[in-house]
Amino acid sequence: MSDVPNTQVDVTRAPNFPQGLIRVELEGLYGTAILQDMKEIISLYDIYENGAEFARDLNADYTPADLRYKAAKALVDKEARFLFSKSPDFWVDVNLGDSKDQRKQAKEAASIFQNLVDKVLKKNNVRSALLKAAKDCFIGKRIAIVYNINEDTGIQISFLPSLEFIYDVDPSDANILTKFVAFYNMNDEKTKAAQRIYKKKYWLDKDFCWYSEEIYDGHGSLIETVYEPTKTKFNFIPAWVIVNDGL
Repeated sequence: MSDVPNTQVDVTRAPNFPQGLIRVELEGLYGTAILQDMKEIISLYDIYENGAEFARDLNADYTPADLRYKAAKALVDKEARFLFSKSPDFWVDVNLGDSKDQRKQAKEAASIFQNLVDKVLKKNNVRSALLKAAKDCFIGKRIAIVYNINEDTGIQISFLPSLEFIYDVDPSDANILTKFVAFYNMNDEKTKAAQRIYKKKYWLDKDFCWYSEEIYDGHGSLIETVYEPTKTKFNFIPAWVIVNDGL
């Protein structure tokens, strides 16, 4: 399973993925709504970076000054620092059991697991990534946290901004992901034929998580299949979507 990079969106280089790649994964009205939402999110990043334009009277006989105070940027940055200037602690909770031997084994296991968690968080620089992820969540309405295992780099935790993933949930339980697709640009080529877009897809089928990885060009044509659909031992998709919904 290849890495999914930690990325934050630069509004001047907003992802330009072919709409067909998104439509094929989220068909119907939901897919159309997601595409419209992405356009709005790009405009929100523009406001964050450059400030909002003032409404102007087109009939006025003067040209008003275009002064942008970027109040939203200052507010978002301050709120992110308030939340994560000090990183939260992550503790492993292990059932201690009833007997003395069970409690001893549980404490030993908890120590091993805690050391593993601490090393993974440190290696992935999660403390710094949380601050950036908070800003993306405030501006772009949602972020995703993705868990990956790679033979070369080990365990990886990635924070993806809203423009680099799409997802679907169980109609009966919105807390269960049934599909998660991540995209990212592999180069900065101008022509669509030379562009390369990496697509990593997870989905649930018969209570097991499957994944596939493919590379497309800027037209949405398949260039290479990196991994054919592969069944994992997970009974869930190893990704979590955090939605900034006002509540």
